[in-house]
Amino acid sequence: LSPRVPWQSQTSGQYQRRVHGNRPVYSMVQFDMTGYVAAGGVGVVTDFTDAGLNNFIRILIDEYTALGYSNGPCGYACSDHASWTRAGYPSAFPFEALFGRHNPFIHTAQDTIDKLSFDHIE
Repeated sequence: LSPRVPWQSQTSGQYQRRVHGNRPVYSMVQFDMTGYVAAGGVGVVTDFTDAGLNNFIRILIDEYTALGYSNGPCGYACSDHASWTRAGYPSAFPFEALFGRHNPFIHTAQDTIDKLSFDHIE
């Protein structure tokens, strides 16, 4: 873990902040589960996230990828981004696909590297 990278512990539910020196944290973008290819392009999570930062993420997806995107909720505070939002930081969670279309092997014994697309990750 780099001392320059802010982080939060999802499992503890406790917001923890690390910065390099006195540099403030302005926002958080969580890139998690990025290697599975599904219909609908990148899932832009719309709950427990910041609308303005999500708009910026959509611009980046359109400008730098051919994947497209779909908007949708997790349905609950499903990952690290939610803790950052609760702590008052704008957050975004571009996900590999909309929930329900994501990798069906996640958190199973079949959740192995051969299921990932490294072309998609780039």
